[in-house]
Parts: sequence; C-alpha cells; structure tokens
Amino acid sequence: MDELSKSRDGKGCGDGKTGELKLRDGKESGDKRVNELHALVETVDELMSRCSFCDDVSALEILHFARSEIDEIQLEVEHVIADPNDRHSRNALQTELGDLIFNALLLSAVVERDCGVDPAAAIAAVREKVRRRSPHVFGGEIATSRKEAEAFWQREKGKENLRET
Repeated sequence: MDELSKSRDGKGCGDGKTGELKLRDGKESGDKRVNELHALVETVDELMSRCSFCDDVSALEILHFARSEIDEIQLEVEHVIADPNDRHSRNALQTELGDLIFNALLLSAVVERDCGVDPAAAIAAVREKVRRRSPHVFGGEIATSRKEAEAFWQREKGKENLRET
C-alpha cells in the first residue's frame, strides 16, 4: 500500500466527498478494490489500537478463524458452480471472501505486533515473486495454455530455490 496516502478524510488523500483515494502522484484511484482495501486496512488499524479483543488475540487464533473461512468459501463456491443463478450462495460467497480478507489483514497486523514482520514488506515481496514467476505476463515469454503458464511458474520457482541454497 506504499503508493497510497495515509487517510481518507480529506487530509491530502481524497476530497472527503467521493471516497476516492489519491495516489502519491496526486491521481485518484478509480479501482474500487484499492479504495475498499485501503478502507479495510484503516479499519483493522483502528481495531488494533482500540479493541480489547485485538489486544489479546494471537496469530494462531486468527489462523484458526481463517481456516474456517476457507472451508466456508469452498462450500459457497461449490454451491455457486452448481447453480450460478443462486443469489443467496453468491452473496454468502461474497461475505465469506470478505471475512477471509479481513482475517488476512488482521493476521498481518498481529504478526507485525507480535513477531516484528512488516506487512508492507511481505506484500512487496509477494508482488515481486508473482511478477518474477509469471514471465508470460510480465516478461517476454509466451504461454498459450495453462500447462505452459504453470511450467513457467515452476521453472522460476526452481531458480529461486537454487539461489536460496
């Protein structure tokens, strides 16, 4: 989230009316995902600073919650695949996906607090890893099938493993 300003309250971030975020270069993010994710990060930060549950919750507890959310997401995905017109299952899937995203952000805040791991560094590292392992998207390679894309991913992963040893 490094390229985003710190707040949404009109203090250098948005206009306070539209809810749009301004990137550090002054441009507004038109991507609702970015705006909503930023707002959720702020919500988690507020919880971490003012909620007694968050004062005491451990990373292991949040991992338990997240596993439960994953199980619920799996069930809802299966329902939506079985009946794409089932509005109830689609809404439930959206809710459970949001819960998982919340748990991931809460986990990152607790791990930062308890283990000293920087969530921004983790996000940057995974973004770089995904880009490196997807040369068919972010480089000059061409993949015409899922199998070829997976082969590129595994090849790049293998190179990383060799560098680490």
